Amino acid sequence: MGDYTKTWLSVDEQATKLADRGVDVEPREHTLALLRGIGYYRLTGYLYPFRDSEKHTDGADGKTRVEVLSTYRPGASAKHIARVIDFDRQLRLHVLDGVERIEVAVRMRIGYVLGRRSPLAHLDPDNFLPAFTASVPD
Repeated sequence: MGDYTKTWLSVDEQATKLADRGVDVEPREHTLALLRGIGYYRLTGYLYPFRDSEKHTDGADGKTRVEVLSTYRPGASAKHIARVIDFDRQLRLHVLDGVERIEVAVRMRIGYVLGRRSPLAHLDPDNFLPAFTASVPD
C-alpha cells in the first residue's frame, strides 16, 4: 500500500483550498460553518458536478475519455451548495417519513392478519412459509 500524501488542513485552510480551486467561498464565515458542520469530503462530494473536465482522445484506438480536474467551473459556490445540502436533507426526511409510514402500515397489516388466527399466531411457525422461519446458515 502506498504512502498517504495528503496533509492535514485546518478548516480555514480547507476554505482557502476551495477558493484556490475556483469555488466562491463568500461569505467566508458561512463556508467555515459549513465545513465545520459536514466536513471537506462531504462538501466536495456535493461540489463534484461543478468540477472542470477535459476531453482527451487516445491516439491508438481513437476513444475519447474525460478527465475530471481538481478545479471548479465558474459559478461554483459554497452558498449554492449549502442550499443543495439543505434540499437533500429535506428530501431525505420526506423519504424516511414515507418509508416509516409504509413500515407501520405493513406491520399493522401483518398483526391484523395473524391476530385473526390467534393472539399468539406470531409464535407459531405453521403460520409462515417454511422459507420465512428457516435458519440462515452462518
